[in-house]
Parts: sequence; C-alpha cells; structure tokens
Amino acid sequence: MVSKLPFATIGLILINVIVFILTWGALDEGLEREQESLSRVVHYYDEHDYLEIPEDLLSQFPEVDQSLYAEKGEWIEWFLDNQEEATREIEGILEADGRQFLATEAERADQRLRTMEGQRASVRKDSLEKIRSSFLVRIGDLDFDDWRNQQDRLDELDSGYREVAAGTIARRFGFVPSEPSLLGLVGHLFLHDGIMHLIANMLFLWLVASRLEDLWGKGVLIASFIVLGIAAAAVHGAANWGSSIPTIGASGAVAGLMGAFLVRLSRTKIKFAYFFWIWLRPKFGVFEAPAALMMPLWLVSEIAYAVMYGGSSPVAYWAHIGGFAAGILLAVAFKLTDFERRVLKREPYRQTDETELPLVAFQQLAGPVFFVREWSVSDLDGSGLTCRSSGDELMVLDPNTVTAILTGRVDTIGGHLANEWFSSGQQPSPPAVLIALVHGTHGAHRVCLIDAGKLRYNRFMSPHDLKQSPRENFFAFLSLIRQTFSGSRLVNLDEAIKTSNLPMYADLEDFLSSLRNAAGFSID
Repeated sequence: MVSKLPFATIGLILINVIVFILTWGALDEGLEREQESLSRVVHYYDEHDYLEIPEDLLSQFPEVDQSLYAEKGEWIEWFLDNQEEATREIEGILEADGRQFLATEAERADQRLRTMEGQRASVRKDSLEKIRSSFLVRIGDLDFDDWRNQQDRLDELDSGYREVAAGTIARRFGFVPSEPSLLGLVGHLFLHDGIMHLIANMLFLWLVASRLEDLWGKGVLIASFIVLGIAAAAVHGAANWGSSIPTIGASGAVAGLMGAFLVRLSRTKIKFAYFFWIWLRPKFGVFEAPAALMMPLWLVSEIAYAVMYGGSSPVAYWAHIGGFAAGILLAVAFKLTDFERRVLKREPYRQTDETELPLVAFQQLAGPVFFVREWSVSDLDGSGLTCRSSGDELMVLDPNTVTAILTGRVDTIGGHLANEWFSSGQQPSPPAVLIALVHGTHGAHRVCLIDAGKLRYNRFMSPHDLKQSPRENFFAFLSLIRQTFSGSRLVNLDEAIKTSNLPMYADLEDFLSSLRNAAGFSID
C-alpha cells in the first residue's frame, strides 16, 4: 500500500511495455536469423571437429563440447609434433578395431561422456580413449590442403554469423559479457523476448518498486533500478566471462529492488497464488507470507539453479543473485549513512508488523468506493492529530477542522470481512473497532478512520496511565481524542466513553450512513 501514485514505477513499466511493442517482431526475427547462422557454423564444425573455432564462439557450446574441444586441441598438437609415433599408433588402432567399429564405439563413448559427465573418472577416461582413437584415425587421413580449405570455410561461416549477429537488437542493445558496453549495460534492462518474460518482470517490478518509490522518491527509485541492473549484469558477466551470448531483461534490476525491499520492508506480507494437482484434482488458492521469509527462499532457489545449471541455462541466475545482493548492500548503505534523512530530507519510515500499524485512513469517501492510504500516528496533543505516511507525507487534523466523532464495530467492508482490511490484533472487541474523525470546512467533509486494533497506546500515554486491558486503553485513547477535538460532536455515543457497548454495524457503508444521517452532512 502506498501513500501516493508511484509515477516513476509506472513510467518504468510503460517504457518496458513500449519498447517490447516496438521491438517484438524485430527482436524475434533477429534471434531466429542469428540462430540459423550459428547452426550452420555448429553443423560444419560437428562434421570437421578438428578445426579451430574462436573462443567467444566456443563459449556458446555446451560445457562437455568445450571440454572435448580442449582435449582435441592437445591431441592435434601431439599428432603434428610426433608424426612417426602417431602413424604407428593409428596403424595399431586400425589393425585392432577396424575403421567402422571404431567410429561406432567413438559415437557411443561420446554419448556416454555426455550422460555420465561428472561421475567416476574411470568412465570419463574410458570414453575419452575411444573418442581419441577415432579422432586420430580421422585426422590421419586428412590432406593438409583440405584441412586448410576446411578451416577457411569455417572461418567464412563464422564471419557470416558475426555479421548477422552484430545487426540484431539483442546484441546492439543487450549485455554481452565478452563485449560489455555502457549501451548494453543499460539497454538490456528494457528488452524482453516474450510476453511472459515481460509480464513476470513487470509484475514483480510493480510489487517492490512502488513501495520503494514511496520511501525514496522518483529520482532515487529510477537511479536504483539502473544501478542495480548494471550491478546484476556485472555479476552475470563475471560468472560467464568471455561468453558472447547476449543477456536481456529487467530481472536483474528487479532482483536488486527485491533485495532492497527485503532490508527496508521485511515485515510486509505478500499474497501468493498456488496451483497443483492431487490425484487428478486441481488444488489452488492464495496465501500470505512475509517478505522476510519468501524472498530469502527465492534467493536460495536461484543459487541452487545457478550451481546446477551453470552457464548452460538460458536464465541469467547469476544476474538475479548479483542484483539481489547489490540491492541488500544499497539499502544497508542507505541505513548506515542515514541517506533518507540527510540527503532525501525524509523522516525514515519505521516499519512495524501489519498488526501494529497505528492508523489506516480512508479519504475521499463516496459511497462504497474509497481511496485507501496507510499512515502512522506520530503525535496527538493540543495542536491536533499528526500522522505520517510511509513516504513521509504529513497529514495534520487541526482541532478546529474536526466537526464530529463516531466510533463503532464493523463486520464487513463492501461485503468482505473487515479483518481483511483491518487488524486482527489487540482490539477492544472483534471484529473491527473504528474511530471516525470528520474534518473539513466550507461544507466539504472527509473522514479519517482509525483502526483501534493497530493503535500502540504507549505512544500516546505515559506508562503509569497505561491499562492492563486493551479495552480500557481504547477508551482512554478515545478520551484523549475528545479532549483534543473538544469542539466536535460525539455522534450517537453519549455514553461510549463510560461503557463498553459500542454500536455494531453490518458493513462499513452502514457505519458511514449512520455518520451522515446523524451529523447531517455529505462526505466528499
């Protein structure tokens, strides 16, 4: 819940959406042309695997192929340096196994190496011996002029691939670890290769950025998005050093904002939807969990995936991890340097549990539709009631502007249980106990609703005035309200301060209707 419209967050989302629309077809087309050109290079190399390929191109091959390429380089070097010994070994191999049998066994060994890589060294050694024998036989048959011509052909295909790749949007504006650029470091944050990729990133961007913008303001939020995105890309580049595969998407920057959110708003509860099957029966629903629990779990899963898949996954897990860590460091740095107070000139928002937020204000009430803003009471004295939003916005209810006070219990809000909106904490009596303060002048009135379940009475009363019972504290607080706004009417509750019989209303609208009818005014 935010105190004002998060224009910077909305702007970042709109930029991503607009860029996605403008680049949708061209981005996909460019990626397809690049993949087709790359496939021609890879196919030719597969048929002539004794040729040399550039290191940055090799980085796009699976790890097992990169390992085999290094082994084959050593075999070729040995073959060229030891011609006579190599010839004798090749003749012995052919005499023992035969050319066709050897080729078949080498293919099986290659498959075994791919499926069992990382297991016992003896399996890897046995597989490599089969592949080496077949490899030596093949290069032993080569004419060096043919070898040179084939290398020229592979280099020609590689040049064609690079020319195609250089013209794609992903490489011009994406982040390429082997060729980092400022344009790529920033541009990749606004490119997405699919609608689901865009929706997922924008959803999480909205969830975390809107709240952080409320705390830090527009400029700091935008700067943080870019800086954290660059930090995420840098970590991804370090983990995939030399890779020529372009990275696109805002997920690294979003992960960074998630890290900052964890430090800054760890107690915020987030709603999650779930769906799964049990014995062919679908199970779905929604649950709430605090950010302090779910975000670290998400980070652990990203680390696990990064370790398991390494650089073979199309998902930039290390960018997520790096961004998240950078976001934590940024928020901690803000806290240690008192950045919000010193530079932003904002009173740092002291986060509390949801059940402890002292005030919920519903303003601009019009029938069942109202705008929700969340505040915390910072002062209550003879000068009035002062409260502050999470974005440091002040609202002061002057004693001369409050004309009426109503309190009562409310069951539902718009047909939904009141405890979905209001606290289920230390209330005088369930389900929701509200104090309505009507304020305004010149015939225009607004209503501020205080949820008694979120009041922290020790903020307004001295220790010796605090009571044992929440009910007693509530009526003591109501007495302070009456003293502060002494010129206001206590609507329909002449005995409310002396008794515990608060009126019960079926819905918030009934509560407000009673307020309108009894006080004789309209609410803007």
